[in-house]
Amino acid sequence: MAKTSLGYQVDGYSIAQSFYVENIKGIFLTAVDLFFKTVSTTTTLPVKLEMRSMLNGQPTTTVIPGSLVTVNASDVNYSTNASSSTRFEFDEPIFLQGLRDYAFVLSTNTSHYELFASVGDTFVIGSTVERISKQQTLGSLFFSQNATTFTAAQELDISFKLIRASFKHTQATATLRNASLPTRVLGINPISVDSGDTRVVVSHPNHGFQPKDRVLLDINGGGTIGGIDSAALSGVHIIDSADFSGYAFRIATSATSTSIGGGNNVTVEKNIPYHKVYPGLQTLTPKGTFVTAGFKGTKSQAYNSTNYGSTTATDRYAKTAQFQPIILNEDNTTDIPFAAISDRLEDSASISGKSTELAITMASDDSSISPVLDMQRASMILIGNQIDRQAATDITNFNIPLAGSFVSESAATGGSSASKHITKVVTLSEDAVGLKIILGANRPVDTDFQVWFRTASQDENIATNDFTLLAEDTTNPTDNDPTVFRDYEYLAGGIGGSLTAFKKFQIKIEMRSINQAKAPTFQDLRIIALSV
Repeated sequence: MAKTSLGYQVDGYSIAQSFYVENIKGIFLTAVDLFFKTVSTTTTLPVKLEMRSMLNGQPTTTVIPGSLVTVNASDVNYSTNASSSTRFEFDEPIFLQGLRDYAFVLSTNTSHYELFASVGDTFVIGSTVERISKQQTLGSLFFSQNATTFTAAQELDISFKLIRASFKHTQATATLRNASLPTRVLGINPISVDSGDTRVVVSHPNHGFQPKDRVLLDINGGGTIGGIDSAALSGVHIIDSADFSGYAFRIATSATSTSIGGGNNVTVEKNIPYHKVYPGLQTLTPKGTFVTAGFKGTKSQAYNSTNYGSTTATDRYAKTAQFQPIILNEDNTTDIPFAAISDRLEDSASISGKSTELAITMASDDSSISPVLDMQRASMILIGNQIDRQAATDITNFNIPLAGSFVSESAATGGSSASKHITKVVTLSEDAVGLKIILGANRPVDTDFQVWFRTASQDENIATNDFTLLAEDTTNPTDNDPTVFRDYEYLAGGIGGSLTAFKKFQIKIEMRSINQAKAPTFQDLRIIALSV
């Protein structure tokens, strides 16, 4: 605290008082106390205080975020002997780096305020013995007419007191949980029914639900669909089958016609399936402080799992028992499916807390400093693969698509596989009779991919031609190391080039997996058209 010997009138726009932070690691400033000598009873104009950095011995125009405080005239305390102070308290502690100069800037649009200040070698107020011999905070007083250009008053210093935080614990943990998942508005006319059937199919891509899950659906005035009133379709339903594109349930009433409908305002609960977590959390970690993070998620089930669609919710969804280490502001990948799930499923699966939790442990070796979490910029990005491995019938390690709608990827259009890449149509200047395909790929365990091709003559519409499956000429093992890519080679038409001459071709890569947390990845595709 700077000692006091006289009053100083706040005139014009601004005054500034600098000070030096001696703690090498810095401090967290929570408030500044100022000592007013007089306040005119006629003024109603407030006093504002803000913290600024210093450069070359002068206050800068850079205001430290969160440091602006306004005190109304009626709340300003004053006294004739500096016995009463007015506190300018920040909304949150302001971190000031160690071994640096800072300044607080006081501004008002009136000259009706008078502060206590000091001059070297003068008596302290109330004493005829003690003199002011030094400035205790190694600072200077500045005044300004525009709050930008400051002039030092070397003989004066404002009387003030800095209030800093003193942290009680050397370590503490903050646990962050996901909010309740909002409902989703589905695409236009997402409901379909078949004549004479009680089964209702909902188009809801990447929904994250499993058979036996309960889901709330609201048609919101979508009218009748296949003779079924929206009241019978709205409500909580038990899913009986599902794939990546949607799910189905049964109701008591059969449809009188095959129909698609629902309108454009069908809302439904949702899960968020994922295998990759990006915890976006901005932190401030002064020297001597540390931040570590742990993650708890809720395991879901892969399509081929024996528990997929289990009648017991705790088998379908199980929260990890312990927090696992996770890196903030980076992708963190798991090798099994997870899901953030609806409140309804959290209850039925007896999930304690919420389905997704982040534990942030903060530690410090100095009571003057602490790590800081910026909750205004906190987020959690969850990323999931949309991938499956389909078959028309029930085969081990394959899944049957919803409503028996399996369509082979050999079909010209409408293949039902969840994940595929189709190249642009390539047009050649000369006829070709074969294709050499070299694909750089990483293929983890539980995944594979198939390469298809189709060709057309100059006059044909290639979009109407079916695709043909190619066999791999190479023999590559699986690779769980995501950095390992191998060349997969294919030869359409054989060594001699047995394909009917073509000038257009197109390639399709079908990605397949029995575990949605794993997928093949690719880094290059090279295709050589072979002529006679």
